Amino acid sequence: MEINNLYNVIIDTNVIVSAILSKDKKSPTVKVLELLFNNKINLFYSQEVLKEYIDVLNREKFGFEKELIEYIIQAIEKYGKKINPDRIEINLIDINDKPFYELVMDKRIDDGKLVTGNFKHFPSQINIMTPRQFIEMYDNS
Repeated sequence: MEINNLYNVIIDTNVIVSAILSKDKKSPTVKVLELLFNNKINLFYSQEVLKEYIDVLNREKFGFEKELIEYIIQAIEKYGKKINPDRIEINLIDINDKPFYELVMDKRIDDGKLVTGNFKHFPSQINIMTPRQFIEMYDNS
């Protein structure tokens, strides 16, 4: 069951980075962030995921403005729902993806969707999708 009839979503860090870097305002990654900023999705995150968002967005190689990073983190904290997911023993291609996988598999997040640009890093499951797949599903609902 979706809270407030909105999709329950976990957003991988690469989607946020791609949205910020995108020059195309209609790109799927930008649309995913717009849904967050407009409170049109139920975003779920953990303290571990929030820490990754902050760490990655502050990497020197991106050169993102501090104000933009603060705006995004504040939106995540304002509109998101923070939970502590159950730990899962699983070997993933990238160990840094584990906190996102644990969130999408948590039983408290009914029908959660993990939106990621690293689709192949995760086991093949219906609830893990690319930004384009998610936006197509959202637009058709």
